[in-house]
Amino acid sequence: MSNLIKRTTKPKPLVISSHDDIVKYCKRNHISLRDFNRPVVISSTVTNCDRMFERCTSFNQPVEIPKSVVSCKKMFYMCKTYNQPTEIPDKVTNCHRMFGCCVDFNQKVVIPDSVTDCSSMFSGCTSLNKSVKISKKARDLTAMFYNCIKFNQSVNIPYGVVYVYRMFVNCTAFKKHIHIPETVVDANCIGVVDKHVDINCISPGC
Repeated sequence: MSNLIKRTTKPKPLVISSHDDIVKYCKRNHISLRDFNRPVVISSTVTNCDRMFERCTSFNQPVEIPKSVVSCKKMFYMCKTYNQPTEIPDKVTNCHRMFGCCVDFNQKVVIPDSVTDCSSMFSGCTSLNKSVKISKKARDLTAMFYNCIKFNQSVNIPYGVVYVYRMFVNCTAFKKHIHIPETVVDANCIGVVDKHVDINCISPGC
């Protein structure tokens, strides 16, 4: 009697252009957004990935962001199980809260020099402890690593950054020395122990 081998085929990737495409898929298949975890392909014509996987809390699939994309605001916000290497294209300018509350996320990230807004980019990434290279043109790092309780990597704050408010608040493991350039206007509110901070800003109160 021959052995029967049960073969399973991988689901065909879902082609998406926006968060709405995922919502529509979930409705058609009678699943909740939080249970969505299907392989995806982002359309090559997409320029905006804002909120694309927002609140897909079970989503953990490889994602290739098209080179045409210019904004990734809240792209993976609340994707609690997402932990995939993610390459950010060099046309992107906005990464606000891109990985916000991705509690399992722990990958090296290179932020291209086109990005100016990194505010809250990793806020709530409680597993993060890999290197992050910040864009040379970054201006806003507000709450960038807020509540990253395991994060303890060297961070270079580029000259030209203006805001670092609450950048390291609740980063209880963070012990690295930081140099703050003179372009920063809110250095006293960065949220780390003073002995680890070299403040060079010229703003009032520094």
